[in-house]
Amino acid sequence: MNYDLTKSEVFEVVKSHGPIIPIRIKKVIGRGDSVIVGAYLSQLLKSGDVKITSVKIGGSPFYYVSGQESKLDALSEHLNEKDKRTYFLLREKNVLRDSTQEPLVRVSLRNIPDFAKKVNVNLKSGKELFWKHYSLSDSEAVEHIKNLLGVKKPEPVKEEVSKPKVQEEVEKEVVEKQDAQTRLDPKPIQRSDMSEFETRVRSYFISKEIEVLSFDQVRNNREYDFHVNIPTSVGKAEYFCKCRNKKSVNEGDLSSAYLAGLKKRLPVLFITTGEVNKSTKESLSEEFKGLILKEKI
Repeated sequence: MNYDLTKSEVFEVVKSHGPIIPIRIKKVIGRGDSVIVGAYLSQLLKSGDVKITSVKIGGSPFYYVSGQESKLDALSEHLNEKDKRTYFLLREKNVLRDSTQEPLVRVSLRNIPDFAKKVNVNLKSGKELFWKHYSLSDSEAVEHIKNLLGVKKPEPVKEEVSKPKVQEEVEKEVVEKQDAQTRLDPKPIQRSDMSEFETRVRSYFISKEIEVLSFDQVRNNREYDFHVNIPTSVGKAEYFCKCRNKKSVNEGDLSSAYLAGLKKRLPVLFITTGEVNKSTKESLSEEFKGLILKEKI
């Protein structure tokens, strides 16, 4: 059998037939070895001449070149049923707001990077994640996001008589005083049955000007759930806060808290008296995106 196969031949097949799986490349050329085809594809991928999909068929990804992105939609038939429903939802809506989706949809969006592209938007309430269909341009995505947020086009500016600077300063001072009066009383809640751990948690909240919206005792002096408002540079942000009085926190503890946050459609603050083990800490940014960890309170 003739194994005299060149890298340029493999590249030309991808250019003319992509997206395509390795076994199909071998069939189109009519000769060669699957191992050699795979080796050439790895080289082409490393050099940036070809791209690879996360969608697979029989364990094999598809290879394609720039300009063939419009053909990726056809690969959606190889998605599982859950991801396929999410794909069709995104294709219909063009843009999805991550925080308003069901937990399973949010997970699914992260599973289909060929079709769902991240768009991070800075809002007054903080940074928010949106997802756009891959075929959508950035400018088109911005318009769809504006519609989702109810942002209206600016109206023509009317000329107004400018206020004297002294008057502006007086009005500003009045507003600031009124705002200060509406802030919550920073004194801690005192109860006769408050445990030592709960007291430490609430003291931490006070030191960081964190506002408690609701509270649930899971296990006295061991585990508490809070719904809180955390001050940021752009305003307050709501968080689900899991508090554990535990010496060593593992991946299961963080996973459980993260899932609870997803169900509530809230980012997660995890507070513990102990420490998170090293292996879990290393995967924190990848496995539990957006989770804030506070150890040894």
